[in-house]
Amino acid sequence: MAGLGPLVTLVIFAAPPPAPTPASPATQARCPAGATLIGDPPPAGFKQWCAFRGADGKLVFHGHFWQWFDEGRLELEGDFELGKRHGRWIEYDPDGRALVDSTYRDDVLDGPYVALVEGQRLEGQFKAGVRDGIWRYYHADGRKAGEGPYKDGRRHGRWTLWLADGGRAEGAFVDDLRQGRWVVFSPSGIKRAEGPVVDGKRTGTWTEFDERGVRLAKGTYLDDQRHGRWTIYFSNGQKQAQGNYAQDRRAGPWSELDGSGRRWEGSYDAGDKSGLWTVAHPNGKPAERGEMREGKRHGEWSFFDPSGELVARGPYMEGVRVGVWVETSKDGGYVEGEYTNGERDGLWIAYGDDGAARGELRFSRGLRVDPHAPTSPVTLPAAIVGP
Repeated sequence: MAGLGPLVTLVIFAAPPPAPTPASPATQARCPAGATLIGDPPPAGFKQWCAFRGADGKLVFHGHFWQWFDEGRLELEGDFELGKRHGRWIEYDPDGRALVDSTYRDDVLDGPYVALVEGQRLEGQFKAGVRDGIWRYYHADGRKAGEGPYKDGRRHGRWTLWLADGGRAEGAFVDDLRQGRWVVFSPSGIKRAEGPVVDGKRTGTWTEFDERGVRLAKGTYLDDQRHGRWTIYFSNGQKQAQGNYAQDRRAGPWSELDGSGRRWEGSYDAGDKSGLWTVAHPNGKPAERGEMREGKRHGEWSFFDPSGELVARGPYMEGVRVGVWVETSKDGGYVEGEYTNGERDGLWIAYGDDGAARGELRFSRGLRVDPHAPTSPVTLPAAIVGP
């Protein structure tokens, strides 16, 4: 079963807000009483500001400040009050879009704040230099990415996070980490997963659902990875598989049902079927038995019909039939020959139920190429089920 991956990645920010109109040369010339306009706008210069000379003889910024890019577009503007940023400040990109629209009080961020980061937007407010109150983050296409409260500069309280696929996750942050019960919803609003989060990572028992809201799996996470006992379900509620995960991969004994209702039992190693595996028909009779290596049949395998009678036996190599195989037919006879790269190849001998040879058959790449008909009728078993 494919994992959901991390519960959610908080993608901050969306479409840019309209850029404030840069000040015109006429308004740029105004300075507060006692302050003088210093510097020049393009093309003569790239900075201009209002200032006065303090008692110590040094210039004190007081009033508006402008800074331009080399090509003449406005890059930064805002107000100083007695040498400290105070009021609204705006930073622009070379295309004239506002990248940061902020508010300062005594040179500290305090008040409304909007910023663009790689085309995405965040908006909220600062209080004494730290984020405070409700903040909103947007995807680049304008859809919300996150909304919730900050306290003392950290996410704290109930948040909603919108995922890139249109779904959302809801739960609480404590000191900037997800904590407690979180629920993930699909784009259509159907619950997709729910469970506890500890210090930002899924830890404890989680339940996962399909797009119709039907339970798909239930088990434990540790540090955001499946770890421990898991049960996986078919859409009708029937158990499909049960076993353990270790660090997000199946490990140890598992029991599984395939689409035909046959039960597979064996062990996983680092997410791959490994060692002895047995398969049973829906009636409980043996269907297959053999070794698996890195998720593929490897070594001697035996196959049985629904009554439990042996129908085929032979070796695999990395999931492909090779070497000498014996396959039985319904009339009690059997054939024996070799597989090459998963296909019947070379001379095959057909035997009757009494063990006497009844004929010869030749194959090349799975196709029969006998130059002559067999000396007596031969029934060739159909290819057995399985890779």
